Order: sequence, then structure tokens, then C-alpha cells
Amino acid sequence: MTFSFFLAWSWFGHGQLTQIALGYGISQFVALGKTFVLQRLRQFEAIQSAIETDALGSPGFPPTENEVNKFLEELEHQPPTSVERQLVRLFSALPSWVQEEDIHRGNIPGIGESLEKDSQVRHYMRSYRSTTAQEAHQKSRLYIWSHLYWAWFGMRKGVYHQAKWYDFINDSTLDDFDGGVKHLASALHTIEDSYAPGHTKRTSGIGTITDIYYWPDTKDGDKTKGIPSHTELDNPGNPMSTEYYAMAKKAAGAFILCVLSNLDQDQSAYVTDCGNKLNTYLHAQF
Repeated sequence: MTFSFFLAWSWFGHGQLTQIALGYGISQFVALGKTFVLQRLRQFEAIQSAIETDALGSPGFPPTENEVNKFLEELEHQPPTSVERQLVRLFSALPSWVQEEDIHRGNIPGIGESLEKDSQVRHYMRSYRSTTAQEAHQKSRLYIWSHLYWAWFGMRKGVYHQAKWYDFINDSTLDDFDGGVKHLASALHTIEDSYAPGHTKRTSGIGTITDIYYWPDTKDGDKTKGIPSHTELDNPGNPMSTEYYAMAKKAAGAFILCVLSNLDQDQSAYVTDCGNKLNTYLHAQF
């Protein structure tokens, strides 16, 4: 990618991070043994794979599937089960959808903030120099919560779709479910960005957010003070970023599991569970 210099966690960093988080979420979700939801998700995968095979010649995204299945094997010390493999295939587009959240007008360096209002909310950054850290935090947290809610709502609506006589004309089951997954991708992108050292300052070990940055102030860093540039900090392999990249994987996995594990729960239960995780992983002190 020629414009990776303004993409958080680097272009491939988001994909790899989400793949690992997805493997964790699937492993923990399958272990819960929620029979009805698992059965419905496996039905979705079978239909989706059949459609993709008919249209494209093969289903899913094999590179993504291979990486997630590899992580599952490392995590569980045994090959993924058939159910886990089906869920990996069902959600195989999720990592690329998370990556694609970086592609929008507001992310064009120098002019983005004039092309799109509050353009950096989705990246957990201050959109304007006048934006305070507290304001940026509140807007990004609300953005995340909104997408997490609609992720659960859409996916749950698909799982509990009630058959209607006109379904043969337009059955919205998979559209509702996929719409939910896309909302999940939007939420995950911002959650992951909240851990990028070029976007926020978090305390070592605990991960409390203590500052949120404005991109023009961090893009070049300060070599005289040993402060890397925004691009260098967005490299997961940077020694100053490694700890927070690990935190981001844990947080993304927790939110994936939160959505999946609440597909058989009511709104009140999900709001409580998700709210607790937001307080844990997006805790801030300015």
C-alpha cells in the first residue's frame, strides 16, 4: 500500500491483530456450548460458502482462514475442530473489513479534517487541534458503543430470523447478519486504534488512557528526544509499541467474544456486559 504512512497499526497490523483476536473469540465462544446459536452460525456458513463457490469458484478467504486456524492450533494445542473451522470461514472477511476502515476521505493527510467532520473519531484521535482529549475520548467511545450495539442487533436478528411467507422473494437473514459483522469491524478498528501509541498515551502495564493525540503533532515525532514518528509507532514490531499491540489483541478478542456470547441474550444483558468491557478496556484519566 502506498499510503500506509497514515494508517494505524500499519495496513497489515490491523489484519493480523484481528485474525488473532478472532481466533481467541471463536475458541472461547465454542467452549460455551451454545447449541442453538452454533447451529444457526453453521447454517449461515454453509449457505455463504455455497454462494461463494457458485460465484467465485471457492468459498471464504483462504489466507485469513489459514492464519486464524494456525493461531487456534497454537492456542488450544490441537487442530481446530470442524465447528471452529466453519466459524473461521464464516467470519473470514472480518479482518479485511477492519483494515478497510482506514480508507476514507477524512484520512487524507493535510486536508482530511476539512473534507470530513470529526474524521479521526473512528481512529481514536483528536480531529482538530482545538479538540480536547476528553472530548475525543467521549466521541470515540460513543462511536465504538454505537457500532457494538448494532453489531449485536444485526447478528442476533439474523440468528433469530422468523421465517415469513415472502422469504422466497427476499430473505434478509444473511444481510442482517453480515450487516452486524460490518458494524463489528467498525468498532474493532477504533478499539484497536485506541492502543496505538501514535494515537493515544496509555500507562504501561495497566493500559489507562492518559492522553489522545492530534495527528499533525505526532506524524514526525521528535528525534532529538527519541520520540518515534507516527508511522514508526504504528509498527507493531517497534519496542515502544509491542506491549500495547498485545493489549489491543486481548481487547479485540474480548469484544468479539462479548458479541458472540450474547447472541442468545436480551438487550439488557448485552448492554451490561458490553458496558463493563468498555469501562475496562477504554478506561481514561486525563
